[in-house]
Amino acid sequence: MAIKAAVQLTTAWDPGDFDAGKSYTHVAVTRVAENTESNSVQVQMTHGYLDAGVFVVGLKDPKQFAITNVSGGTAHYDNMVAKVPVGGENLMAGYQGIICQWMADEGHYPGTVVLL
Repeated sequence: MAIKAAVQLTTAWDPGDFDAGKSYTHVAVTRVAENTESNSVQVQMTHGYLDAGVFVVGLKDPKQFAITNVSGGTAHYDNMVAKVPVGGENLMAGYQGIICQWMADEGHYPGTVVLL
């Protein structure tokens, strides 16, 4: 999947000896699977950095998220899906941007969303 959006982290993550000499400045959506029957979006977020404007996947293990509606609470899935653009070549950029913004807003990855 082409990376079209990422969260530029407020504070870069230092992988130390795990990936010596690198600083992970961004987190991006590297996998998305929507399940309309269960009203959920399965998302994989991966740390990395930009090289000439292109996201480079870091060595840190990706983190998995399930974005759903909260019973008696916030309709995260419904709110997200309502924002997804319909068709067009910018569909994936829009979807990734929406997910990245949600991740930042919910405090999972504090930072600013950038389109690549």
